[in-house]
Amino acid sequence: MTATVVSAALASASLSFGQAAASSIDDDFRHLVRTETWMEKWPDSTGTIKTRNVTAEIWTQAMHATLDAQGALHIPARAQPYYLDGPLVLKSGQKLSADPTAEIRLKPGSNTCMVRNEGVASFNERPVPENQKLDHGIHIEGGIWTTLATGDNEWNGNLLGLSSKEKPVFGTHGVILLQNVRSVTVRNVIVRQSKAFAVHLANAHEFTVENITLKAHRRDGVHVNGPASDGLIRGVRGDSLDDDVALNAWEWKNYAPCYGPIERITVEDVTGSPEDDHEGNIAIRLLPATDLVFEKPNIADRICTVKSLY
Repeated sequence: MTATVVSAALASASLSFGQAAASSIDDDFRHLVRTETWMEKWPDSTGTIKTRNVTAEIWTQAMHATLDAQGALHIPARAQPYYLDGPLVLKSGQKLSADPTAEIRLKPGSNTCMVRNEGVASFNERPVPENQKLDHGIHIEGGIWTTLATGDNEWNGNLLGLSSKEKPVFGTHGVILLQNVRSVTVRNVIVRQSKAFAVHLANAHEFTVENITLKAHRRDGVHVNGPASDGLIRGVRGDSLDDDVALNAWEWKNYAPCYGPIERITVEDVTGSPEDDHEGNIAIRLLPATDLVFEKPNIADRICTVKSLY
């Protein structure tokens, strides 16, 4: 299958998602929203980090309940941010959308990703099994997502984008985490002030990631660990302070959830954002595989094709 054919098929899938009606947060689950008080650290007008008290609502359980009941969730716009204290977990076929102005924040000290698929699993010490079950048909669109990395050295206790608080899958590190997946889409998302990769994909196939905006972001924009194939990454804009796009078939040992060849990936329209506080890197990293990863020669030294970088 060529990259052109894959891109067309995935664009069609994205269109059908955009036209579908998602379920707003169900009033029946409003009682699951908790109000809590905690401390957050933010810079003042001089850039000095100050601590302030925050009282806000935690929406994780109510959103999960809506997903379980409806198979889809839409987060509407409102004046106040929505807080999560752990990831929203999407099963095969589920859809998550948010109004473009809806802000979703990770509560300080959660130290997890904010959205992920259900079937994450670590293969950092062995190749991914050929019969590994893949979650499929997951679509994520919209919203402003932040883990509250409010300064160059301030992360509000959210340093790692782990898959969960308890027994996290090794090597998971995303605001949006999709691992062991096929036919997934992430579109029209803003990731702001976060320390984890904006979108972390691994063992991902037939995927589309497009129109990702990074604002004062503090890690890679779209980070792909092998194995991965037949993907489209398009329209990554803004300030990553790291690689805007990284395609890493090999990764630092004891760092990633899995390793393997990356094939037939199209990368288009990657631009920086000079109006941000930091100069955008506009960097695309290609890190081929190596047979030293598993000390076996069966991980081929293959990498993707890249076109239309800027």
